[in-house]
Amino acid sequence: MKLFHETYAGIPKLAPLVREIAWSHNINIMERCKDPLEREFYIRMTRKFGWSKNVLIHQIENQSYEKSLTGQTNFDQALTPELRAQAKLVVPPPVEGAGSHRTQNRQVYTRVRR
Repeated sequence: MKLFHETYAGIPKLAPLVREIAWSHNINIMERCKDPLEREFYIRMTRKFGWSKNVLIHQIENQSYEKSLTGQTNFDQALTPELRAQAKLVVPPPVEGAGSHRTQNRQVYTRVRR
């Protein structure tokens, strides 16, 4: 409880969110994530997708938060249309929901198999 208070006391934005997921999820997020934005990401994703404790741990270890950040670019504002098309070929698409990798892999497998 002390860790819980110390972790979320100064962040009023997260206070209502942490009440919406299980205690075991909160403990894993507190112990494994040091950045408040990272904590918020995993809390929101857990709530949105109904992740189990094991899925949450897997997503944290898989660095889903970091992967979601790498998919964000400013290509549309900073590059010409020609360069934008080339840059989008190099950068992988963003992770949607950070939990949809199984569906994406299944779709790829289905396409290859046909």
